[in-house]
Amino acid sequence: MIILKLMAGEVNRVREYPQRNRMNMLYKTAPMAEAAMDGEEAAPSFEQKDLFEYKIYVLNTPADIQAYSEKQLSLFEANNIKVKKKYIYDIYKDDKKVNVSVEFQNSKNNNAGLPMPAGKVRVNTQNAADSSIEFIGEDKIEHTPENDTITLTLGKAFDIKVERILKNNQRITRKHWKETYEFNILNSKTEEITITIKEHILNYLKSEIETQQKYRKVNAGLIEFDISIPAKSNKTFAYTISYYE
Repeated sequence: MIILKLMAGEVNRVREYPQRNRMNMLYKTAPMAEAAMDGEEAAPSFEQKDLFEYKIYVLNTPADIQAYSEKQLSLFEANNIKVKKKYIYDIYKDDKKVNVSVEFQNSKNNNAGLPMPAGKVRVNTQNAADSSIEFIGEDKIEHTPENDTITLTLGKAFDIKVERILKNNQRITRKHWKETYEFNILNSKTEEITITIKEHILNYLKSEIETQQKYRKVNAGLIEFDISIPAKSNKTFAYTISYYE
């Protein structure tokens, strides 16, 4: 009998290969670890244990595999997880479409609460029309401990559009210039939404922002606007940023 064990964690290894071969070796071995955690069918039972500073997952039920073949196994499944849906517009990721993500707490109170190794997470939801289970997206995560927050980007919003326009780019002096951006947001959904606009700014210069819209400065290079839009409506807002060398 063969016992299948999977280890999650960052184990330090000393590799003594010629420099020209290292990239090839890493490229070939990485997909093998990934495939072991990609779930395509109902999951057998894995038992999670601690080992040093890592996590071990032991398959404790039989799993048949035909000769000269491959098989993918789900590491584990979790149902009825409470998630928070988020709409995010980030020009660095897509200049026209809005990403849809779900955020949830990896806790036992939320029907999860397992140390999750890096890999692919597939998300399904129940269709209210006929109670069928439908696949709605997947994303990769890093090693995530219990009780941490997990965010999965599942796709693009169909009924939400964002147009970002540079309205003004003015040089005031040699060391001072300003830019004005306007956003036109269309919500064609039958419900009110809140969309987060992520704006990347030059973090090596002093800057000042003028706008009637509330925003928060996440760090020196990122500001965020949370914009609420009623159902079947659109909204426009703008901000001006001044840079000083």
